[in-house]
Amino acid sequence: MKEEDKESLPKMIYQDGIQPTVKTIGNFVAQAVDAALSKPKLWVTKKQFNFERTRKLLVEKLQNVDPETIVPPENYIAVPALMQISYCFDSDELREMYANLLASSMQIDKKWEVHPAFVDIIKQLTPDEAKLLKAIPFSTYSFNPIINILDKFPDDKGYTTIYASYTDIADGICESPQKIGAYLDNLDRLKLIELDMNTFITDEAPYDKLKQTDFVQNITKKPLRTNHVYDFAKGCFKLTAFGSDFIKVCIK
Repeated sequence: MKEEDKESLPKMIYQDGIQPTVKTIGNFVAQAVDAALSKPKLWVTKKQFNFERTRKLLVEKLQNVDPETIVPPENYIAVPALMQISYCFDSDELREMYANLLASSMQIDKKWEVHPAFVDIIKQLTPDEAKLLKAIPFSTYSFNPIINILDKFPDDKGYTTIYASYTDIADGICESPQKIGAYLDNLDRLKLIELDMNTFITDEAPYDKLKQTDFVQNITKKPLRTNHVYDFAKGCFKLTAFGSDFIKVCIK
């Protein structure tokens, strides 16, 4: 051994000696995440998915969780979720939803709350729709007003719908708030919310507020055909029980 190596050896031993003998909770969590993801990792690494970035994200999500409660996720949840999250790193909203789903599926007290359909549902959401789900009141008993903008024919002979399912909940939240009707239709299709044009809130104020928004005013200031008038249909939407479960797992 070289003389300079002999001199540095005591320093190395001393430095090692002052290191904590017990690993930090963070290291335990990282090890638990590695162990829990060992099987799903075999499925995805061959296809070069962004596994390491996902792993780091999950370690952050589970940092305050007891490592003893971190368990392997079910493959029918983890494998498709890991495949999909690798495509979503350019979308904060969708990436976070997949990460929350995976984190829930790896906790012994939460994993059975993760429905297999949740993975496919996230796949069918836009980032704007993910933002909307954060904004919708988290209650299956909370009714939110919506209106349809109608072109009413003369002599009450019918109408056509110009814009369906408008509400202002997307204003200041979504990149394309003018697409709120399509967003709500999709969330309804996925059974996360329930749109209902046969039920409405008895208080007229929320509907009057919607009619006065710039979006509605810009539509209704356009002239219609002779003797046609603008009219409105009132309705509401609310979170479904399935949607509530989805939000608890993937957003909360």
